[in-house]
Amino acid sequence: MNYKNVISVSGGKDSTAMLILAKSRGFDFRAVFADTGNEHEITIEYLEYLENALDIKIERYKADFSQAINKRRETLINHLINLDAGSGYGRRLKQWTGTDLLRVIDNLHATGNPFLDLCMLKGRFPSSRAQFCTEELKRHVIDFQVMLPLLNECNDDRTKIISWQGVRKQESHRRSSLTHSEIDELCIIYRPILELNHNEIFALHKKHNIKPNPLYTRGMNRVGCMPCINAGKAEMKQVSLEAYQHINKIAEWEQKVALCSKRGKATFFQVGDVPGWPKELELIDITKHGIKNYVSDYAVTSRGGRQQDMITNMMEPGICRSNYGLCE
Repeated sequence: MNYKNVISVSGGKDSTAMLILAKSRGFDFRAVFADTGNEHEITIEYLEYLENALDIKIERYKADFSQAINKRRETLINHLINLDAGSGYGRRLKQWTGTDLLRVIDNLHATGNPFLDLCMLKGRFPSSRAQFCTEELKRHVIDFQVMLPLLNECNDDRTKIISWQGVRKQESHRRSSLTHSEIDELCIIYRPILELNHNEIFALHKKHNIKPNPLYTRGMNRVGCMPCINAGKAEMKQVSLEAYQHINKIAEWEQKVALCSKRGKATFFQVGDVPGWPKELELIDITKHGIKNYVSDYAVTSRGGRQQDMITNMMEPGICRSNYGLCE
């Protein structure tokens, strides 16, 4: 058989461990990275470090929503034209007012940033209950821009594509039931680090003289979107201490996504999850419940948001806060 190995790289510890394994064992592989547009600049720099340290090439890909946004605007324009006549384009659009339609039409234009464009297109940010970001910005990008073209090239029965996945049983209950390999519609899925714990992952880095992503020494538990919509209170506290520029970035995006939302409201975090904040959509105010408020009113506090965590807030940025014991 002729095997084509594809390794999805995030810049995190697990995908880096897969790269180390594949390189040290002499596999021929393609390393691919799906850029969400919401990555930390340190992660982008770390990819370049990996390319040099491992003498490999990491291919970059990203989603393009410009056509989808243009199609959405055309639909809204057609609905606006026919609004007075009472015709509609489905139940969702029938509830729009002419003012709302004009606002969205005026502001819905592709920016070239996949994460922002996707949120503007949907008029909202993803959430733990509607995590469309992973599907649209990661899986679909690799499937349609890497896997399908590769399948078209390898149209004989003796060629198999193997997709390496850096998931581990230790990460969650759901992943604890996964197997080392399985077959899906596009390829063979291979999980080479499934049984390893995070100590063994970092030991693999050290054995091969590969530095972990510096974000792990700055208190980050995960590497990917910065911040991630799944980030908890403690993780957002670290983001505010080490990467407040990304808080500012999201605050700007909240304004842009809100203008493309039917109700003119969009917050990065679900406000109903924050103690003391309203659960009713009509009571949400982006100036009171945006990401900056989430940080100042909740993330950097202790005791459920009732008291400032003065000790942590006084710590200087840049010092080692590793949750994995990486500091020397």
